[in-house]
Amino acid sequence: MRSAPALLAQAITQGVVACAGVLDGEVRLVPCPRSNLVHRLDVDGVPVAFVKQQGEATASDGLATVAQEAAVLGALQGGPVPGLLLADEETVWTTAVPGAPLHETLPRDPLAVAHALGQTLATLHRHPVPTPTALPRATRPWPLTGQAPASVRSAPPGSAAALLAAQVLDEPGEEARVARGAARRWGRRHLVHGDLSSDNVLVAWGPAGPVARLVDLEDGGLGEPSWDLVCALRVLDDCLGLEHVDTARRELLDAYAAGAGPGVEDPALRLVHDVMADTRSALSDLVSWGHLQQVLAS
Repeated sequence: MRSAPALLAQAITQGVVACAGVLDGEVRLVPCPRSNLVHRLDVDGVPVAFVKQQGEATASDGLATVAQEAAVLGALQGGPVPGLLLADEETVWTTAVPGAPLHETLPRDPLAVAHALGQTLATLHRHPVPTPTALPRATRPWPLTGQAPASVRSAPPGSAAALLAAQVLDEPGEEARVARGAARRWGRRHLVHGDLSSDNVLVAWGPAGPVARLVDLEDGGLGEPSWDLVCALRVLDDCLGLEHVDTARRELLDAYAAGAGPGVEDPALRLVHDVMADTRSALSDLVSWGHLQQVLAS
């Protein structure tokens, strides 16, 4: 892990900021809470770049997040994602994306924001993929891999988290059958985000209305577009009240169908998402009760 002075030195040598700005105190490196080590680079209080390093959580789960995100961002230049400034074996630097997180902007105008998110996902999924390609594969949801990550394996036997994981990994029941079917149908022909949440969609208002952009593509790559769609719909479910959620869901699906199609939620992947969310919640409960020291990446 590079220290803050080392990151600032890298920013200077690579032309991201001027040395004089660092010496004058105009440049600040601000830590951001993420599962990986992320810092925001501000100049006179204005964000100009972000830098990400591999965190202990994702490293423990065997994920090479820095290399994966750099490759995906490089392939998506011009898309609804941050610009790639530079990358090496330890860091990936990106431009700062304007806007506020989805959970802050959805209540302001649910239909317009949902429409913008549907359009953005359609733009992402129809982004050209070079042939042949060396792009990485998107991280598959762990219930489809047959192997729980270290964070889930750390749950004590018999705990809610362990039992939830067993439903899709070990037991010959309906949930496991559905997960196996979803794994067989998982595609690799489109670029996807891979881990859409309310924190990694930023929304900014322009003259024509809200514009959504995607950040934190460390799980992205070639994968199944339906997974991004399921994740986006679940964000709407979590952020909106009953009076808005159904119409917002339809607005997102219609906007997506108009740009990429089909605008349909996959029920099998919806189940997989719910199992992962419930397992994450159960792990958090174990931590709060003192039965686990920490929750790693999910």
